[in-house]
Amino acid sequence: MSHLAIRTLHAEKLKEFYVEVFGLEPIDSGVTDGRVSLLLMPWDIRDYHGSGIVRPGPDHLGFEVESIEAVKQRLQEVGDNNPHLRPIPLGAGNEGAARLKLFAKCPCGTYQLCDPDGILIDLSER
Repeated sequence: MSHLAIRTLHAEKLKEFYVEVFGLEPIDSGVTDGRVSLLLMPWDIRDYHGSGIVRPGPDHLGFEVESIEAVKQRLQEVGDNNPHLRPIPLGAGNEGAARLKLFAKCPCGTYQLCDPDGILIDLSER
C-alpha cells in the first residue's frame, strides 16, 4: 500500500492534526510515516457538478505494483474465472466521468480502477 486519500474541507488543519497527534511527517499533499502517505484532498462541492455529491471522507486506496500491465492481465484472468470478482467499470455516465476527473488529480497513481464493491484504487509502478 502506498497511500490512502481522504476528502476534507480543512486540509491544512487535518495535516496539523496528524503531525501533532500521530507524529507523521508533513508532505505537500498530506502526511506520511515514511512508508504510507495519507493524502488530504481538498473537498469542494463545485467539483461534483454533473454528478452525485460525495461527502468529505475516505476517497481511495493506492498501491505500488511491479507492473500495471501484469495487474490488468491478472484482473482479466480472475474475472474470467469468477465474474463476481470483476472490477466495476470506472468512468461511465456523467457521474462516473466527473468522479474519474477528480480521481485522476491524485499525484500518486497512473492507473485507476474500482474493486467489485466500487472502492476506488489508484495504482503506480515501483
